[in-house]
Amino acid sequence: MIQALFAQPLVSIHIDPANVSKGRLMLSDLVESVEYIPLETKDNCLIGHISCFDVSKNYILLYCSQTNNVFLFKRDGRFVAKIGSSGQGPQEYLRLNNVFIDETKNELILCSFNKHLFFSLSGKFLRMVSHQKNQTPLWIYYNNQLISGSPSGVFPGIFPVYNIWTLDMQLIASGVNSIPVENKVEGGIGMFSNPAIVSYIYENKLYLRESTLNDTVYVVDNGIMPKYILYTGKYGITPEEKGSFNLDFLTNSANVSSIAETASYILFQYRYRKVVYSAFFKKDSGKLEYFDTNEAGIPNNFDGGLDFWPEKQINKEWYCFYDAPTFLNKSAKHKPEFSNVSQAASQKYKNLVRKIDTEDNPVLVISIIK
Repeated sequence: MIQALFAQPLVSIHIDPANVSKGRLMLSDLVESVEYIPLETKDNCLIGHISCFDVSKNYILLYCSQTNNVFLFKRDGRFVAKIGSSGQGPQEYLRLNNVFIDETKNELILCSFNKHLFFSLSGKFLRMVSHQKNQTPLWIYYNNQLISGSPSGVFPGIFPVYNIWTLDMQLIASGVNSIPVENKVEGGIGMFSNPAIVSYIYENKLYLRESTLNDTVYVVDNGIMPKYILYTGKYGITPEEKGSFNLDFLTNSANVSSIAETASYILFQYRYRKVVYSAFFKKDSGKLEYFDTNEAGIPNNFDGGLDFWPEKQINKEWYCFYDAPTFLNKSAKHKPEFSNVSQAASQKYKNLVRKIDTEDNPVLVISIIK
């Protein structure tokens, strides 16, 4: 078992929804470019809610939970192929919890809760690996390994939050035990707030945080080591609350749902009493401040377009999807009043908005951080 090594001092970030000091941090302070990629709209690739996705140098892979379909696009948004299909056959999946691209192997990986499927970049089925006996959801593909997570509250006993596996499901290492929860209702409980595992990749290192009873952000770097503490104090979920199966605690607790990082900042969102808070922690001063925009995220003074929040980070790239109606509605509040918005960038954005229809597929936004 990997031991969590305390080789360096932990950075503590104290979250208090009653004290949300506003700061001034803009998109242009964080990124050097913003790119908008409308996904091609065809009858055979109509996309609703995107549950998970991956982006590589040349491709975009996404899973639409509404239709239970996986689609592959070129990086410029051109449709390539529908990947796999839903069902109970050996080449099919029931539901998926993540999808990944590995261009170095020319492979796509579709992960469900009992198996993962490999396809070529042209959509040809290659092989299937079962992990039904392991009963562990695979959340992350990183460094030619699969990372699984078992959130707090799995019964009976204490299970590792993280396991690291080979692609054929041979256990490499496990570590970081979950917090035990006393089951107070008949039939057991395995409840967590979504997403179960929050993760991002920065400087070629994987960062992980289990979302419910674990306040620590771990880095996978020759072991699973604690790096940051996101401490919610009295606003956090307790084992007693979770064991009682009272859904009110999800609303009345601060649940971190997203984390990103730059050289100078740690950014995160959390939900408390049905309000989404967007915050940034200054590494140099140790000060925590909040964006004025709350749920919308980072104020966009780069091109004056819609405000932005990264759904996924892979090193220096931030990704976020907006469905066409949301993109158009938010774009209606175009904010050219920012004094330093480039007129060329603003006009390019306006031209894009004119080309999009409410029936179109979503738009992928990619920002390159400084």
